[in-house]
Amino acid sequence: MRAVDVVVIGAGAAGLSAAPGPAATREVIVLSAGDGSTPWAHGGGSVAFGEDDPLDHAHDTYVAAAGFCDPRNVRALVEERPQRVTELIAHGALYRREDGSLSRTLEGGHGHPRIVHAGGDATGVEVCRALHAAVCAAGVETMAGRTIGLTKSDSGRVNGVVVEAGGVASRIEAHTVVLATGGIGNAYLASTNPSAVRGDGMAIALLAGASPVDMEFVQVHPTALFTGEAPGQLPLVTEAVRGERAVLRDARGRLIMAGRPSGADLAPRDIVAREIEAAMRRDGSDHVWLDARSIEPDALRRQFPTVQASCASIGVDLQSEQIPVATAEQFLCGGVQVDRDSATGVPGPPSTRTACRQPAARRGRRHGWDRGRGPSDSFPLPPAALTSQGPRRHHIGSPSFTRDWMPRGRAAASVS
Repeated sequence: MRAVDVVVIGAGAAGLSAAPGPAATREVIVLSAGDGSTPWAHGGGSVAFGEDDPLDHAHDTYVAAAGFCDPRNVRALVEERPQRVTELIAHGALYRREDGSLSRTLEGGHGHPRIVHAGGDATGVEVCRALHAAVCAAGVETMAGRTIGLTKSDSGRVNGVVVEAGGVASRIEAHTVVLATGGIGNAYLASTNPSAVRGDGMAIALLAGASPVDMEFVQVHPTALFTGEAPGQLPLVTEAVRGERAVLRDARGRLIMAGRPSGADLAPRDIVAREIEAAMRRDGSDHVWLDARSIEPDALRRQFPTVQASCASIGVDLQSEQIPVATAEQFLCGGVQVDRDSATGVPGPPSTRTACRQPAARRGRRHGWDRGRGPSDSFPLPPAALTSQGPRRHHIGSPSFTRDWMPRGRAAASVS
């Protein structure tokens, strides 16, 4: 058995972003059962700055989420996001730029182009690379292994974890345990999540006595690549393709979203996913088509190399053929109930807590701005980076988006 100050369970964006801060004064170890979902995040991150008013970002978030938002959390999201992007850039993240400034695109649920990307459609990979660099610079230790349980003292307080690696189980004692374990993707036949994302963190939390909340809210992505293979992880066809004017067509070639309100092909994901499901049921098909042939070949190669490679793997030429797509599970919007300081309420050692942080890209959420729907790519930044206090307790309320809490144009001018 060994002892450390902080154990972070999970090595996706949430875990990697949670570790460097406490490492300045404490011994921290990150436990990883794999790279998690973050590297699979093709889309970018939404951030309002410059001429884009953060208040408009808040409005789009509230509308797309059908009012299921905590206005305080939405405010934290839109106000602090420019700073979080700046921090990722400081860690070395290389976002796409045009004329020296961050390039922004339009995606579903957003009224303005505010999505920043890296590596074309490989933003998650770049975010992970930058966060890994930050973790290494902070001297944080990482350990491969699957966490199979929490340990408790005789008084019932959480005091560590049990990790299985190479068929051997060992115990790590810790003052603080941070859950950053991802969603429940592989509880579904089709998901964009990797196989390691299977709800382990939820199981651990429930066994420890934490409370689940909003577990019925699961976001389905409209456009996973239909491969025709057995159930499992499906490649994502990022929403940014539709942001570049690709359109959805049914089995007969008809436009699926024609005449639909709320942004047509760039409507919030739940709306688009339901329309796709309805079209498949109506036509008796197992997929629909995403027609990206109107996009310039150079733009396809530059902006969507990952999608292009995924399509090529099943024999589809992205430039001359339509893409077969179907819906697939992507986000768990519920999770472990926490307070505004991320504490679960599970007893821990004196003056410490057991925290729950849900991850950021293609994983579960507990931040209170999205319940099954919302504007796209409000997620790929690490949740721990959304506010210095971390994710906050979900509270349903009707926000009053007035300018008394956010001056027009307020956003970090350093985001450029």
